[in-house]
This record gives sequence, C-alpha cells and structure tokens, in this order.
Amino acid sequence: MRLTVSGHAAPKGAVGYEVCIAASTLTQGLAKAVRGSAPGAVVEYRKAKGDMTLVIRPADGVRTECDTLIRGFLAALRDLAGENAAYMTYSETEE
Repeated sequence: MRLTVSGHAAPKGAVGYEVCIAASTLTQGLAKAVRGSAPGAVVEYRKAKGDMTLVIRPADGVRTECDTLIRGFLAALRDLAGENAAYMTYSETEE
C-alpha cells in the first residue's frame, strides 16, 4: 500500500496554512497508528518538497488492522478537503 499526500504549504501564518498542518498531522498520525496497532507492519515515511509518502507493508495477520486505519485516515482527509476546498483538493487512485 502506498499513500502520497502532495502539496505545498502556504507561508506560516497565511490563510490556509492550518489546512496543510492538519493534513500533515493526519498523515504522520497514520504512520504512528500503524506502527503501534499492527505489530510487524513495515512503515516507510518519506517527506520531500511538499510530498509525504507512506509505504505500508502489513505483516501476516495484521492486514485488517492496517486497512481499518487507512480507511479512517482517508475519510478524515476527504472531510478536511471538503471543508477546505479553497485550500485543498483530494483525489484517490488505485494502482
């Protein structure tokens, strides 16, 4: 599973800055939740030039936990985008 959150933050203190912070916090929270709730899952977290990429490899027996956490994360991110359409767009693709 690979999740990429792309974007560029507004300058600190500018309108919309808090939306980027919220998306970043949700993404970092997902990485921590998987590490804490799905023993043996491998989580790689990379951050570069406004993009955050999580690569999650569930261990045997914890796929359901990972799927549940990811579904919750995506729901929260969709809601954030819906409430802040002027500052954030949301799209989802499956490979």
